[in-house]
Amino acid sequence: MKTKREIILENILEQAKAYLTELHEFAPFGSAINLDGEIKPLGVYIDEEEIDSLKMIEMLQNHILRMINDNKFIIGAIAIDITVNASGNSYNAVEVRFIENESQYKKQIKYQIKENIVMFEEIDY
Repeated sequence: MKTKREIILENILEQAKAYLTELHEFAPFGSAINLDGEIKPLGVYIDEEEIDSLKMIEMLQNHILRMINDNKFIIGAIAIDITVNASGNSYNAVEVRFIENESQYKKQIKYQIKENIVMFEEIDY
């Protein structure tokens, strides 16, 4: 049986794959699991010409925390399109920030887009 974290990670990667296939990038977005076990997509609309990713992340995080504190969500996660520089190499990755009760956890998953196909790969540190 999959954990809530595994379930929400699969959902986040599915959504990221759709955005990356179509747009080759994405703005921060989220997903959450409610008390009934349903996955709820989360997004932020900002009526501004330029997207402020930090503002979007903060809004998503505050919403997830509020819904967890109100006993409406069990877990939430935020996906962020990032570039990682490691050992002289640079690559694209999805950073997933999991939020549960008072704990938070980050996971980065490298991706490549070849011929409009998105491939994810675990990052070894």
